[in-house]
Amino acid sequence: MDILDLKDIENRPEKLKIRGRSFKLFLDNDTSNDPVDYKNRAVTINDMWTEFTEKYKKLSVKKDIWDNDIIIHKWRLVRTNRDSDWELYDVLVDDIQENDIISDSANDGIVSELKEEYEEWWKLVDERSDEYTRIIIGNKEEPETDFLAHDFYGTVIWSQEDVKKGAKGSGFIAVEFDKPGKYKFDLRRCPKEIETWLQGCNATKHFSFMMLLSYNFKFNIHHFFWCFISYDFPWSII
Repeated sequence: MDILDLKDIENRPEKLKIRGRSFKLFLDNDTSNDPVDYKNRAVTINDMWTEFTEKYKKLSVKKDIWDNDIIIHKWRLVRTNRDSDWELYDVLVDDIQENDIISDSANDGIVSELKEEYEEWWKLVDERSDEYTRIIIGNKEEPETDFLAHDFYGTVIWSQEDVKKGAKGSGFIAVEFDKPGKYKFDLRRCPKEIETWLQGCNATKHFSFMMLLSYNFKFNIHHFFWCFISYDFPWSII
């Protein structure tokens, strides 16, 4: 399930299945035990930069073709968005992808194969694409949790230039409480490890508050918690 072939938790639900393969055998000096099928796999890379998934946006499907231990093709099937055309490159001979060879009928087979690989990948991604990835807090294994700018949904202040200027933004963080109880939140513009000496950072702009979670709310706030936060204060919790 992971790079070192570690054991997964027992009885993991199919919906939460971790999809991956170990490359533990590649970490030794014995090349004879290297999994041959790794050479033949296709890999989909995606760079959406959107809150929700968008099919065909900024993708690349990659596959290398081998002749024994020599790579003879490094195929890259790419697409920018839903309205754009597919493009095909062999980056073994065209490393900056200038020569789109998708119209060459000799490549119809690899084009069809990589398109199919993408569709299979998309099925897995789209299955839970309407769900937020919730950060679990309150677990004894992590008694203190840090929320960062990139954890926000909404108008996110992530650029260092915006951080230095003190730009404003607002959004929410999707979390799940491991258990009901009393939680302390400390809102800071700068990490507490540096705010006492960092010049130019208004270290006084932080505050703490306590919140008691219970089963008496109108909805199960002990299980799902939405935290709408304004960078310009105060926090708005609903």
